[in-house]
Amino acid sequence: MLKPFYKNRSGFTLVEVVVSLTIIAILILLALPTYQDTLLKSRRAEARSALHLVMLQQERFYTQHNTYSAFTSKTTSPFKWWSGSSVENSYYEINGEPCPGRPINQCVLLTAESGTSNVKHVDDAICGNLMLDSANNKTYSNGSEPNSLCW
Repeated sequence: MLKPFYKNRSGFTLVEVVVSLTIIAILILLALPTYQDTLLKSRRAEARSALHLVMLQQERFYTQHNTYSAFTSKTTSPFKWWSGSSVENSYYEINGEPCPGRPINQCVLLTAESGTSNVKHVDDAICGNLMLDSANNKTYSNGSEPNSLCW
């Protein structure tokens, strides 16, 4: 007696493959926003860390010269103007300028600006640019209320 054709088959049916691919696609769609949010938080943390490091350098500069130093990526300065381990891997550019209404020898405002022509772009709709001044005031450009996500 001959065995039926379907009993000798091996492999997967088209329906099984489609169901498996659908499940994988749903899992990816659920995981992708969480992954992107985690990347954004890590880049923001990197910017905060760079701001604190540059502020420590500014304070050291202040003790030696009795003034802070304004700087940008276009000026020659002893301060690191990018947030990452290298310029190519950075998402924030750091600039130093006098605090509004005060001279540079009294206060410096450091700004971590996202997505300039010198660094990679990151779309941070919650915080925008992060700012730290020499009085340790922590602010951000996309709001005025304290936000624990930003600082």
